[in-house]
Amino acid sequence: MSTGGDPSEPYGAVGRERNGGEGTRAPRSLQWHPGGPVVVRPNKFLTAGYLLAAVVLVVVLLTQDLGLPFVWWLLGALLVFLLIVVAETLVGEVRVDNLGITRRSLRGTRSYGREDLDLPVLHTYMRSSRSGRHPVLRLTIRRLSGRYGFQLTSDLYSADTVDRLAGLVNAVRVSDPRPADVEARYPGSTRPWQRHPVLFVITVMVVTVVVSMVAVTVSV
Repeated sequence: MSTGGDPSEPYGAVGRERNGGEGTRAPRSLQWHPGGPVVVRPNKFLTAGYLLAAVVLVVVLLTQDLGLPFVWWLLGALLVFLLIVVAETLVGEVRVDNLGITRRSLRGTRSYGREDLDLPVLHTYMRSSRSGRHPVLRLTIRRLSGRYGFQLTSDLYSADTVDRLAGLVNAVRVSDPRPADVEARYPGSTRPWQRHPVLFVITVMVVTVVVSMVAVTVSV
């Protein structure tokens, strides 16, 4: 089966994009994985790390005098978040075959036939941290008419797994620093909080503080 892509591109990817939109925009193409089923799961090392962090937090909550009830609520919210992530890594699974792609998560199992999908997008960008800047891979499965399907990121799956899956579904590869630019060319490839990360962080902080203060007031 001919892929119709540039043989110099990894996995025969069609129309690789570069920063600033250089190069030819990839045509809509769903030259899909023609082989047998491939199943990928979240990175188990991350699962162990999140689980260890949750255990440490439980020990702190049970053994330390944290003072203000406000601190208890904040750490409790963080513990709930960690447990949800751990559960997602244990349940999560993505299956690709020659008919389409299926994702299993805590919210259930969703299947998408390849005829119902638009060109997938693999967005590679740099994230700053205390140890420097690190590449992050985000693969978005897009539905027709620019609708969002789901995402896999190298935060939960290994980078090699995300890159491999991008090759199987022949995703177009972009490396624009701004998610808003990616969204403009490929609608449905990002979520609102990814396009406005600063506003999202501020909103989460405000909501967390307000909910914690209300909870403390009610419990007193």
